Parts: sequence; C-alpha cells; structure tokens
Amino acid sequence: MPRGSPATGATGTICSSCAGWSRRVIDLDGVYDPCHPNDRLLLGMKGSISEFELGVLRARMLDAAKAKARRGELRLPVPFGYIWHREAGLGLDPDLRLQEVIRSVFTRFRELGPASRTRRRTASVAAGRSARAACR
Repeated sequence: MPRGSPATGATGTICSSCAGWSRRVIDLDGVYDPCHPNDRLLLGMKGSISEFELGVLRARMLDAAKAKARRGELRLPVPFGYIWHREAGLGLDPDLRLQEVIRSVFTRFRELGPASRTRRRTASVAAGRSARAACR
C-alpha cells in the first residue's frame, strides 16, 4: 500500500468501515464518499497530514521541555511526600507524620526486600490497625 492511502492508521479504519456500509465522512471542509477514488485519496492525504502535524507538535513540546531543563525551570510532578523548595530544590514534606510514614516504608523495604513483599506487609499491618480501631 502506498503511503497516504486510506488503509493506514485510524483514517484507514474509518474509511474501510464507511465504504463497507455506504456511509459518508463529513468534516469542516466537506462531505466525502470513501467509495469514490478521489475522495479516498483526499481522506488519505488529510490523515497523513494530520499524523505529520502531530509528530511536529510532539517534537516541539519535547524541545520546549529540554530548553526549560537547560534553564533549570523544568518542574516535574514530585513523588508523594516530597515538595519543591525554592532555595533547596526537592525535599521532604514538612508534615512530620508523613515523613515518619515514608521513612517506615523505606525501612521495611530494606528489611523485606522486593517492593511487592513490602506492599503486602504494609497493607496487612494497616488492615490490622484498622480492624483494631473498629473494635474499640
């Protein structure tokens, strides 16, 4: 199949299903009949151009993120329990209870090993606490 044919990507799926049922494709520029070769060609070209534009937008967004990172302005979401300090950068949340929980998870991880085992153990301990609290 040549590039730009309607049988590529999402455009091809739409065109195939429309042609099989004698349906039309409508957009802001017009009404197209996938059973007609000229309309199929035009729809395929529109689909290829749209895919190209998405690639250009992705590349521009990535370049902008890299430029921000070079300037030191890129801020990514930080993990739970951490915050961005203007002066120091990444640091622990000032909530002492939250710090204690995070430290206990890392302590259990060092003791128990794999994250799955740590998660199961932490969940069973938490379930035991909630069961005891319900009995009070």
